[in-house]
Amino acid sequence: MEARSDTGPIRSNVKSKIKSQSADGLNDDQGHPTTTGSTDLPDLQISADDNLTEQLPEPSDDKELVNSDVSSGKFSENSVTQEDNGRPKYKMTSIPRGICLIINNIKFPEGSQMIERTSSEIDEDELKRVFKYLGFIVEVKRDQTAQEMKDVMDEMRRRDHSQYDCFICCLLSHGKLGEVAGSDGEMCNILQLAGNLRADKCGSLNAKPKVFFIQACRDKEKGDDSLHEYFDDADFMFGYSTTPLKKASRIDTGSHFIQCLTKVLKERHHTDHILDILTQVNYEVCKIDKLYQAPSPQYTLRKDLYFPSI
Repeated sequence: MEARSDTGPIRSNVKSKIKSQSADGLNDDQGHPTTTGSTDLPDLQISADDNLTEQLPEPSDDKELVNSDVSSGKFSENSVTQEDNGRPKYKMTSIPRGICLIINNIKFPEGSQMIERTSSEIDEDELKRVFKYLGFIVEVKRDQTAQEMKDVMDEMRRRDHSQYDCFICCLLSHGKLGEVAGSDGEMCNILQLAGNLRADKCGSLNAKPKVFFIQACRDKEKGDDSLHEYFDDADFMFGYSTTPLKKASRIDTGSHFIQCLTKVLKERHHTDHILDILTQVNYEVCKIDKLYQAPSPQYTLRKDLYFPSI
């Protein structure tokens, strides 16, 4: 468990929001509020009011190829990649970029060993603000049971992501190695949740990056000798808040991992790809908690992944 110490281009009105709006600063690496002029984020709201479907470009001619080649394991490069000085990177030009799903489980059954995850609302707010600014449609689900978590991921599988370039999911809950807790105290296998978006199950996300950030502990219960499988599908990334068998810290100003992640994304999203960003996140978290916690990214990405501003 988590330790307590623990749908073409957007109309011009959206881009004008970026220029006209300002936002509060993120917390610094000690968890205190801070405002940094060079990195403040506009509170960009992407919603149905912005008529996102009005000017989206027509789907690529390669869409049919992408979907038809899923079962054979082929990848259509034309619609999902671009080159920069010979180094491949994922296409990230659609507006909106894609869906960012946040599942934030805060309250758990009374009498269980899972205490209320106070301050997780702060993490949720920071994730919403950063990913809205980066051009994602943010959807938040609070206090989802294990079955509800499975259902929402199945819903994501059945959606059409063909006009998007990416999918992001943030899981905030108690957890143990390989699993996160539903609000009913029942556990969900993380890789089974992510498996809904595999190429053979969600063709409209084939060859596109699918990114999971998991704020949860990863320790093991006594006597738990079960094996935990590895993910074998391409174009996935899992940013775990801590290494296997360790707890993940969360204090009154939010979790170390999510606060550092949003801080570094805010500062470096326009210059660094995601793996470099996560390396910096590791550095920031370990400055706070030198002996206790180090985030642990795992990935099957095939290209560099950037999150440019819209």
